[in-house]
Amino acid sequence: MRKNSQYLLWCFVGFCALVLGACQRTSDTLPKVRLGEDPCANCGMLINDARFACVIQDTEGEYHKYDDLNCMFLHARSGRIQPKRYFVADYDQPEQWLDGVQALYARTESLQTPMGSRTAAVRTRERAETLLKQYGGGKVLTFGEAQREWGR
Repeated sequence: MRKNSQYLLWCFVGFCALVLGACQRTSDTLPKVRLGEDPCANCGMLINDARFACVIQDTEGEYHKYDDLNCMFLHARSGRIQPKRYFVADYDQPEQWLDGVQALYARTESLQTPMGSRTAAVRTRERAETLLKQYGGGKVLTFGEAQREWGR
């Protein structure tokens, strides 16, 4: 009987740990961007187009939301935050986040974006090139090239 009680006690403790752990926000859980409600951390404009939304997680675990890629890069370079991770909306599936460092960026003068970056984040080079053809040309940027573009 005593072994059975100890077993039940450990099961209960394990269950409680799981429940408490599930209630904690993990560093991999991104905040939802509330369109028309959340302001851009750089320019203050309300985020209205999910296709261009982006987020920085800073070294303290805080999330900063942006309405356009150039706002994200400018804020990161301003020294006001210490970026740890970058997340960008997939242009084709804006409800899905891409790792900003791994994403590719299609920049074309024909694309209208909230703050004029004229750039869409996509998953693959092939998709970036297809998007550029669709919009009449432009260039594919890596994360580093995009940082240099707006982080002057």
